[in-house]
Amino acid sequence: MDLKTQTDAELISLCDRLNIWSLKHQESKWEHRLWIVIVILGVFAFVDGVAEIFVSGITLLNIFLIMLGAIICFSWYRSEKRRKENIRFLSEINSEIAQRDSMKLLPN
Repeated sequence: MDLKTQTDAELISLCDRLNIWSLKHQESKWEHRLWIVIVILGVFAFVDGVAEIFVSGITLLNIFLIMLGAIICFSWYRSEKRRKENIRFLSEINSEIAQRDSMKLLPN
């Protein structure tokens, strides 16, 4: 998305929506802690499934544990990547708004 071609109103609207998203995710402490617990359980399921394959052979339960752990870990990876991209994008928007405001203040 090119921030230079957007109007001031569009940038401010986008900035407000991202700020609301950021505040919502920052105030929710239990949601983040629960997500970490689920990821730890997913890693444990993956490792347990792999270890059980070596101990007792390939079973449907072991394959299910490996798939479940892999899906949970991948979901966590994608959500953290998306969160970091949104934070970076918010800082870019804020810097663009600040730059436009400083350009308005300069005398011609």
